[in-house]
Amino acid sequence: MILWLARHPIWVCIIVGGITFAALLSCLDPSTGRPRLTIDASMDNLLPPSSADRTVFERHRALFGDSESILVAVTIGPVFTADNLKRISALSERFRELPGVDRVFSLATAPNLLAAGGDIDVRTFTQQALEQPARIAEFEAQLDANPVYRGTLVSRDGNTTAFAISLSGVSEAELLAAEYPVHIRAIVREVAGDAEVWITGGPVVKTNTTRALLDTLVFTIPMISGLMALVLLVAFRSVRAVLVCMSPLPSRCCGRWRPSRRSA
Repeated sequence: MILWLARHPIWVCIIVGGITFAALLSCLDPSTGRPRLTIDASMDNLLPPSSADRTVFERHRALFGDSESILVAVTIGPVFTADNLKRISALSERFRELPGVDRVFSLATAPNLLAAGGDIDVRTFTQQALEQPARIAEFEAQLDANPVYRGTLVSRDGNTTAFAISLSGVSEAELLAAEYPVHIRAIVREVAGDAEVWITGGPVVKTNTTRALLDTLVFTIPMISGLMALVLLVAFRSVRAVLVCMSPLPSRCCGRWRPSRRSA
């Protein structure tokens, strides 16, 4: 075998080139040219699968839902108007229709608890605004008096409202392919026109981190390989030597048969 390799260097390079090309196809998607590598930027997997902490974490997630949400802030002008409260209700409904969304927390879903005699009103802010428009003027004071809602659902200047979009059963690959920020901005554009939008949250950060790492790999790996090949070409002045040094299998074979060939 070693003698055959020594007598047929061109065939060795062809075989190694074919193996390298096949390995390259297994790492890259031919249709998109992007690597098939998957990067999980989630902190959840740092917990060992068999640990007690992981069991508690999974139970907590099953009881209370996912621990992370997509946070959306939309500047629509004065929030406490009948028209803008209708827009908030429409935005919440459209966000709820996105795939993988479990629930949306906003003025359209947060109950505004009020006691009237022996009854307790548990309707949301937008429901109360729709049925009793006169109560809209009281919403700002009611939000400020509620320690849970204060500073979370509406900005201090009263022009920006927030939405917390909770996801459920969405894998890292699905999160990467779903393009939630793109769909969210499209929905806001349809409902609220050119309103300014801010999007953040754990899922968005993980998606952007994964995409940035993949883009770096697409650029870095070919660049490093090209620089290595250029240095080897300048050093050896032989394309065959470059192919041999760039391929682990021929390098090992050459290390075995070259001395015997010289001694012969």
